Amino acid sequence: MRASCRAYRQLTCPTPLKLAVQPVLAVPGLLAKNTLDKRIEVKQTGIGLAPIVGLNFNYEGLNVGARYEFRTAIRVKNTTEANDSGMEQFADGAKVANDLPAVLGVGLSYRILPTVTAAVSYNHFFEKSANMAGDKQKTLKGNTNEYLFGVEWNALDWLDVSGGVQITRKGVSDAYQSNIHFDASSTSYGLGVGLHLTKEAQLNLAYMISSYGDPRKVVSTYAAQPALGMPPW
Repeated sequence: MRASCRAYRQLTCPTPLKLAVQPVLAVPGLLAKNTLDKRIEVKQTGIGLAPIVGLNFNYEGLNVGARYEFRTAIRVKNTTEANDSGMEQFADGAKVANDLPAVLGVGLSYRILPTVTAAVSYNHFFEKSANMAGDKQKTLKGNTNEYLFGVEWNALDWLDVSGGVQITRKGVSDAYQSNIHFDASSTSYGLGVGLHLTKEAQLNLAYMISSYGDPRKVVSTYAAQPALGMPPW
């Protein structure tokens, strides 16, 4: 078998072969460089104010309420010690949008029996209208919705037992998800007890478990992800 390059005294290869081989030989070095650990150490500070309005109606065991929390505009300022990622949102001294979204919530509870009360509620988070770093809100497919259901039983004079379910549905897209910021829809289940220690004091104990969705994002070129601050290669 004869090689196209002679390596006895001096390696000499035809120019077309060099051009074809050199990019391949460079791949391991580029992969090692582009997958190095990245360090981000930044403190972000900011302040925001927003009004909250609410309504409540109560009549013979029926309680209905609604609230609206206005969007809280916040721009946080970075104090950066290290930023190897190359991401501008973590640059020292930069001011980055980090709004709290407006929230609309409605709820209803009804005393079914003298010792049993059932409740349902709904929350809608207007995240697509909240300013985020890099206008990330524009990549959302929709806003977040929460649906909650619960029942409380006054089992004894000194004991209350309750249980509930919270269903959270996120409006995220593949473009929204990244190595440093991702969300997933979930379903949570909770149980609780209330112990009436005295007329003035009550001890509440609760347990909650959450089951998250299984979002997947296919990445064709790992080193080209914006979260790593690397260009495609």
